[in-house]
Amino acid sequence: MTKIQELEGSLEKLLSLLKKNREMVPLEVLKSTYKQPYDALTQQINKTASAFVIAVLTDHLILNPDIPVEEQIETINQAIAESGMGKEMSACICGTYSTKQLYQQALVLRQKIENALWPYISLKSCLVYDLDRPDMEPVIYNTLTRQTYRDGIWINEEPELWGKLLFFPNSYKDPYKK
Repeated sequence: MTKIQELEGSLEKLLSLLKKNREMVPLEVLKSTYKQPYDALTQQINKTASAFVIAVLTDHLILNPDIPVEEQIETINQAIAESGMGKEMSACICGTYSTKQLYQQALVLRQKIENALWPYISLKSCLVYDLDRPDMEPVIYNTLTRQTYRDGIWINEEPELWGKLLFFPNSYKDPYKK
């Protein structure tokens, strides 16, 4: 069982308990008479939901090892802030009690993060030349994603690299180095 699955299971149990409590007991009673356990439950839900979303967002997330991590994290945080999805996710939890919908929203946010990180990832795209067959058109390959670009899309295909020339036309210039 993966960490995401474990967190999803825990969150489902907590949300089920919250839903049951809200159906059986009026909200004003939950917030007054049962304030302490109700607050503890909602805090545990927030903590677990945050951990669940973070696990979805970061699971096998590719970063460029040649770029400062701080710069990439700043890009990630900016993508999250600009998405405005935090409120949507909170509303999803409170309104639907659905981990499945929360998971789908987290995947949408992850795609936004991956798109924001693409300029860093694309620096590891190269042209693969076959020196034994110089008349062949080079293959476009990304060494981080291990994908090949064909017919306008990236596919999960690794070319044979032994005896090939890899040319990296993109380069990153560190603005802090002189």
